[in-house]
Amino acid sequence: MITSLIGDHLNSLFEASIKGISSYDFESITILNRLKITEITRKVELGGTSWNKVLSSQKLIDFVNNTTISDEILDQLFKTRFPASEIETVLDSSFFQEVYDRLSEGLKARNTYYYSNRDRLSFPDWFLDTLAYLRVYSDTPLEELVETVSGMNSIGYMEYHYPKMRIDERVRLIRLWGSSYLNVEEVPWDERLEIYKDCIPHIEFFEALYEVVGEPTSKKIFSVLQGTLRNSENAESLCEDLKKLLYTVSPPLLAEWFEQLYGEQDLVVLDSEIQKLSENVYSRDSTNVYAVIYGEQSLASDALKHAHEYAPHHINLLKHCIESRKKGFLRLILNEKAREVFVKLTRYNLLFTEEFRTIINLNSLSERNLVALSIMIREEEHLRLFNMDIPLTFEEFQFLYGKSNMDIDFYYSLIEDFTVGERLRIARELPELKTVRNLYQTDEDLFAAVKDLVKVMPMKQWVKEKHLCLSGAEDHHFLKVLLLPSLFEKFLTSLKKGSDVDFILNERELLAIADSLDEAKLMFVQRNKACQFLFEKLNVSSDFIQKYKVNIVDYYERGLCEIFQHLYQSKKFESYQLQNLNLITKAELSGKLKEIKFVQEDFELEIGMPVTNQVIKEWMRNRSIQMKEILVHETYDYETTLRLGQYPVETCQHWDDGKYSRCLLSNFDTNKKVIVAKGRKGHVVARAIIRLTKGSEKFITKKEPFKSKRLGFKDVEAHQEGEVIEDVIEPKEELILFLERCYTNMDGEHGRAVRREIVKLAMEKSKELGAKLVLADEYASDDLEELNSFVTDYFHIFISFSKNGFQYLDSLSGQAIEENEGHFNKGKVMFQVAAS
Repeated sequence: MITSLIGDHLNSLFEASIKGISSYDFESITILNRLKITEITRKVELGGTSWNKVLSSQKLIDFVNNTTISDEILDQLFKTRFPASEIETVLDSSFFQEVYDRLSEGLKARNTYYYSNRDRLSFPDWFLDTLAYLRVYSDTPLEELVETVSGMNSIGYMEYHYPKMRIDERVRLIRLWGSSYLNVEEVPWDERLEIYKDCIPHIEFFEALYEVVGEPTSKKIFSVLQGTLRNSENAESLCEDLKKLLYTVSPPLLAEWFEQLYGEQDLVVLDSEIQKLSENVYSRDSTNVYAVIYGEQSLASDALKHAHEYAPHHINLLKHCIESRKKGFLRLILNEKAREVFVKLTRYNLLFTEEFRTIINLNSLSERNLVALSIMIREEEHLRLFNMDIPLTFEEFQFLYGKSNMDIDFYYSLIEDFTVGERLRIARELPELKTVRNLYQTDEDLFAAVKDLVKVMPMKQWVKEKHLCLSGAEDHHFLKVLLLPSLFEKFLTSLKKGSDVDFILNERELLAIADSLDEAKLMFVQRNKACQFLFEKLNVSSDFIQKYKVNIVDYYERGLCEIFQHLYQSKKFESYQLQNLNLITKAELSGKLKEIKFVQEDFELEIGMPVTNQVIKEWMRNRSIQMKEILVHETYDYETTLRLGQYPVETCQHWDDGKYSRCLLSNFDTNKKVIVAKGRKGHVVARAIIRLTKGSEKFITKKEPFKSKRLGFKDVEAHQEGEVIEDVIEPKEELILFLERCYTNMDGEHGRAVRREIVKLAMEKSKELGAKLVLADEYASDDLEELNSFVTDYFHIFISFSKNGFQYLDSLSGQAIEENEGHFNKGKVMFQVAAS
């Protein structure tokens, strides 16, 4: 047996040598294929890989026996990774030698990128596919074809995707890759291959399209057209309808229609539109493609007749409305004013989200609703909080959008028991329910208690009925009293402020042993460590504590004890600054801050020039402007001033170790105030410091000596005379009101609107003061109409004297110390030029 096998092997080896197969290549041939070596009738020099491919196919064996092609070319043809069946498709080619020569030269000009030697696309692979390509598209110049193939060969990710395709698909891919009418130049290489693969089934259509409408139109509409075919539920039928149009409509008119339909990125084209267009039901001579599709006199055609003015997201929504028969919304858009609002809505507006269209019936929208939508910011996290199975009116959606999950869930709980109007009134009167969440163990218990309350009467009516008058109270304070009547009943006559409600809730143990609310507050401040620290540093008497215990508790509850202690322990503060902090805080606790801030003689000492009583009176007055839900007003109150580096955004004067926190107390100077903008709930959304000082368009030299003693705050419990400044110069300057830059947490148009109101308030203030208004140059970027008469230029502003020693000139030089005081600082600002 073994002897017989050895003999057969030797015979096969001898036969192979006669055919030109070396012993090395013979070892590469499979045992099954070795049996077919006898069918080779002539000597051919091929490698082992090629012989394996040839001997696996009778057609290839016959071809090798009869061809006159050189062994070198044959070897390259058979070494391809692709199966013998694909090689068989090109055996009748007449381009072997020409392709081989051109391709050899073309591929040598480029380095082949590969992931591994096993995956690398080789010359034999491209040789086979180039021959296959010419069998289908013989009119392609070989030079262009080789350039295309060489370019494809240089793309690394081709190694993974290309070999998995059939030969007919690869040929079409090469055709698409070399086309000039597909708009893929801006598409990344890795995405481009996927686009080409999507186009392979429709290559005949794309080529016919190119022939009919030309390259510019083909490239312009390609992206949307290709996406439509990819996403179509019946791409084959859609393609047939498109082909029908190619052969029945004049090329110029067809190009115009296709550019209207497919000419914008992200535009959706419905299969039904193409089907209707191809059915020849309507007039074919209209240049408005939508009139042809939907009919000249149809509502759909009227809604889309302004399509050239719309962005894709507008057209897509209108098509959605046409398909889903939202005739009410289509008629709304025909209204000129509503259409003006609609066309200005960006693609990120809520109207264009599927979630919004699920919750709101578009037919119910009005022009007023569109205007409201135009300022509603689209946030996915807000949309996710809605129940898509429960429809809402637009008024309900508008109210709930942006609310917390808890408040939205509570609103849904009202639907079963109340009408739309009733539940909107109930929800609008209630505070955010998270503010009273800790009163109950579960949200369900809280919801039930609130519903029981409002079923009797609305919250505002309850407050009126119970005669609840609480200064500084927010809605949640009233709701807490109403939800827990037994807890507050004993103290109803003592409730004066919103903070009293919080005190009762937080200090129930003290109230259990105290006879009154006042007694409980006194006990609290006497025991609280933060308050004890405050009293120690202020060095106040027990009579002071007894007299102002209500104010002290309020001071603590606003978190001001924490700020006081932090500032006191800061290493940035000098001893005299801590003394200033003591005096200012003592004045705040005793309700006398105004007395120590606006000392009449300090006006002239700080500003450096005399001011009239009328100016002083106006400066002490706090003016305000009301915007919808935002109040813009002047203030000098203790908390706002201490927190101006904290709210609305953190800045360098933040009390908690801001870079220039030691400058913070200078904002209590006589000539400084703050303009703040607060929301309906009292939160600060914007602020800007204003300074009453002097200035000049020309430089003025400081004269010495100017100041010999430090300015200081008075002790509200003492009666000594205030310190004075000697040798004050009397310069010939003008009084100015300097509005520093605005800090806000509001973006875009909302931020600009708030800054406008701050500027308007500053303009009104400067007019009443008789002072020149000077603004930080940052306001120029808002391009406000109110500032049309202002110029941006350099101006000299006097650095006023400060009781704090350190002050921060936000829109000028930054931190200023005593050595800077009394100087004019040159800065680029906005102001009105004096008439010459």
